[in-house]
Amino acid sequence: MKAVIYARQSSGKEDISESVEAQIENCVSLAVQEGFDVIGIFRDLNSSGELYPEGAENIAEHDAAYNKWLEGQSGNKNNRHGLGELIKILPESDILLVNEITRLYRPVNHSFLENYIHNLLQINNITVIQVQGGEIDLSKFDQQLVLTLKNRILYEDLRKKRENSIHAFKIKRNSGKLCCGSRIFAIRYEGNDKISVDHEKAEIVKKIYKRILEHAPLNSIVRECNQNAGCYLMYPSLLYSIARQPLYAGFQYNTEGELIRNTQITGQELISIGDWSAVQKIMNGRHGKKGDTVSHWLPLSGRVFCGICGSRLVCRIDHGKVYYTCNKQKFDPAYKNCSESRIRFETGAYGENALYDAVIPLLIFGLMEKYNKGVFRREFINGKYIHEITVFFQKGYLTKTQACRIMTKIQKMEYNSSDVLENDLQTVLTCYIQQIIERKITHEMYEEFLKWTDLKAVIYDQTVEFHTVAGVFSLLRVKQSNRKWMPEWSIRFRKYFCEKNRHKIQGIAVCYFTGKREKLINHGTVKVFSR
Repeated sequence: MKAVIYARQSSGKEDISESVEAQIENCVSLAVQEGFDVIGIFRDLNSSGELYPEGAENIAEHDAAYNKWLEGQSGNKNNRHGLGELIKILPESDILLVNEITRLYRPVNHSFLENYIHNLLQINNITVIQVQGGEIDLSKFDQQLVLTLKNRILYEDLRKKRENSIHAFKIKRNSGKLCCGSRIFAIRYEGNDKISVDHEKAEIVKKIYKRILEHAPLNSIVRECNQNAGCYLMYPSLLYSIARQPLYAGFQYNTEGELIRNTQITGQELISIGDWSAVQKIMNGRHGKKGDTVSHWLPLSGRVFCGICGSRLVCRIDHGKVYYTCNKQKFDPAYKNCSESRIRFETGAYGENALYDAVIPLLIFGLMEKYNKGVFRREFINGKYIHEITVFFQKGYLTKTQACRIMTKIQKMEYNSSDVLENDLQTVLTCYIQQIIERKITHEMYEEFLKWTDLKAVIYDQTVEFHTVAGVFSLLRVKQSNRKWMPEWSIRFRKYFCEKNRHKIQGIAVCYFTGKREKLINHGTVKVFSR
């Protein structure tokens, strides 16, 4: 019999479970013991059991209990990719192996998730076998009922534990104690409400406060620390964190944001409360002297990395121009080669392509991802794009007849026929692609499609490596006037024969002019190459 294995581990919000690899090892051992043929192993890391699988967004959208729960979550995950991939091969399987059933789901009370997964398993005649608990026969009503009751009891139990944990955390913090898990430079949490001071790091803290009180430039303090800090590499962000930390003076903030005395560090203070207060005034004064700051639009921040050391690149303004550069080379001579990852963000004065421009064609991947997952469809039916349809008409992408017909159908909720809806969706989708081709996209559009593209750019001296939802490829940087720019590009619609549908369909071809002919990505209807 053919079996698939699924393992999941949460981000720590649930009860402690075995690691994903331990779960898989247990399931594989059971499969070998029972003689099952394992055709797939799927996993989800740092994923809640309350989340729907990827591909079930249309069900999740109408699940009121689930959406209420999702609103209260701080994480950015809204589905489980591994479970979604597993569901795709259920028709080829007979057995689903899990360490125990809560790894498959731990649904919010009154959510559709449990029924959704049960239906999929029953339709495909799948038998669920737990390493810890044995076989579950979902075709039997009594086993379904018992499983549902167990899930509800477990969910309520976990909810109460979380509430009690948060309440206990507040009481502890308001009583002047540092909670476990806090990370503070030079301070270690030893357990049992005890903390200790790392004396080697403590000397660095004292030096930082002394130099700030002497009004030394902050970048100079960072460099001084790195020259003598051994293995403790200092960054401006860490220096700011140290300068703002009241625990070094024996105080901490309570849950109301008020300063109170910490009871655990008494007798181990590194500085006086007077010195700490004086440093706060200096730091506030430094911030105020900057005057009116110029706001820059930086959609790629957090997505651009140094190819030499792997660190995130930071924004720097050089003669009014925005660059992404590696901070390490500025504060530690050992990272001098990181200067090679410096890259211009904005278009050049003579129209040269910078990083911003090179990303524009890749936004098509984000647009298509949104379309393929049904999000574009739902937003379209709900009238989100009525303003854009008006803009498309004004720019000549749509005729007056097309624009009026689409807006009338949306306003009167007349999209009952999937064929008619699909035709209008394709029409609006083409208008968005046309805007991308003509570089007439707004900042909002750029950010929205960038999010769905899931872009990450790794910058090297000669190339930029782009990681996208469609795959990974490298793009050569082009040297012009002793500066490195990104290559020019063009986008065109293309007709090609689709073996699956047995007819010609319209696709998109993106070409970067690097001087080197190669295929970069072929993803569905979108093809990226260079020449």
